[in-house]
Amino acid sequence: MRAHRAVMLRRTFVLMESEPAVNFRLQSAPLALAVLFALQASSAMGDNLTYQAGLDPKVGYNIWDPYKHTEDSQRLVNQVNAMKAAGMHEVSFLPFAYADMTTGQIKQDWAGDTFGSMTDAELTAGIQRAKQLGMKVTVTPLIQKRNSGSGRDEIVFTPSTAPGQTFWNDYKTNYTRWANVAQAAGADRLNIGSEMTGLDNNAANAVAWTDVINATDAAFTGQLGYTTQHWTFAEPAIKNMIWTNAKIDYISVSAYPTYQPEYNKPGLASTAQAAGQASDSQAFINTVRDNFTDFLDDTLLPLSTELNKPLIIGEFGVTPFDGASTIPYKWWYSVDPNDPNFIPYDPLEQKNVWEGVLRALDGQAAQIEAIHAWIWGWDGGFGGEQFYMRPGAADVLPSWFDESQSAPASSLISNFASGTLPEPGAMILLVGLGAAALRRRS
Repeated sequence: MRAHRAVMLRRTFVLMESEPAVNFRLQSAPLALAVLFALQASSAMGDNLTYQAGLDPKVGYNIWDPYKHTEDSQRLVNQVNAMKAAGMHEVSFLPFAYADMTTGQIKQDWAGDTFGSMTDAELTAGIQRAKQLGMKVTVTPLIQKRNSGSGRDEIVFTPSTAPGQTFWNDYKTNYTRWANVAQAAGADRLNIGSEMTGLDNNAANAVAWTDVINATDAAFTGQLGYTTQHWTFAEPAIKNMIWTNAKIDYISVSAYPTYQPEYNKPGLASTAQAAGQASDSQAFINTVRDNFTDFLDDTLLPLSTELNKPLIIGEFGVTPFDGASTIPYKWWYSVDPNDPNFIPYDPLEQKNVWEGVLRALDGQAAQIEAIHAWIWGWDGGFGGEQFYMRPGAADVLPSWFDESQSAPASSLISNFASGTLPEPGAMILLVGLGAAALRRRS
């Protein structure tokens, strides 16, 4: 595979310069050829995979707390501790606020509504604990429709109307508050929005977006970014209003490539490739790796290169159902055989998708800073969350969804991030060829 093999060779002969603790010196051309052949054979057999700092994008989880609850910062701190124990390098906190679709007013806590958010005090405690543990922290606040845990892509306001003026004023006020919280607690990154498709594709909002960027930049000295869906990632409006702004330091994307043969889009895998036990194979892993590599090369990385700004995969996930890799964003499967959305569990497909994606990201840290998995599973999340991810996950009753199905994929991510799997090419077949030798110095 072109990208995969090139990364492996670079790791052996070039990369060692970026690792001061370990330096390899090849002392003969014959040995170099022997190592090359060994690496090629290793690649053909399908290698294990592990994270290497400075080479691979960092790995973390998104975490949210979308229901009203009694404030308790230790709840969130405990989850940060668990993520660190699982080997995570990063965490992305997702506080909520909710927009009234009639008046445009935005509040974090509407009286009488079910939905709420992690509070500023909880967010502060979570950020501070993550920084104590050496994790990189992103704050990604979400504006949702009032009394709804979703629907932010359906919010449509422009400053030309009275509700639109209220909305954008409140939007700036809320994000400036979050920027102040992130600054005081020591966060590294702040997203000024996420998947606001009804707002980021309308040029009439250009001035409003600039106001938000200026206000948050004045309050927050870390990196500023924005997360968009991958199908609107390079739209001219978002590019002109947000990406090209000099105060935006990185571009972030929710990446859920979908199988669409009518548009010649392979997604992660075709329906036939993802069916049944076909997904439990090295060939399936390689297919996902190749397709995600093409997705990066064709859709995401060209804009990153053009703007000279790093890319963060702010969301990626897939559920543990048979064939879910064809529509990775789908969260409404059913395990009821009488339901039209019924589909059997297939945890190996989820695991193998993640392995293919991590292989595609192998060696890409120079341009892709991080990937944040969707989403950390805990009792503060949505009940029956089909994207529930947590190493050693057990079935959480009385939820109809069996959260333990995600355990294989969660363990794979944890093992990768923790460095507990052998690195591709790290165990090299050495063939004694005369005076050839490989010296390792500390």
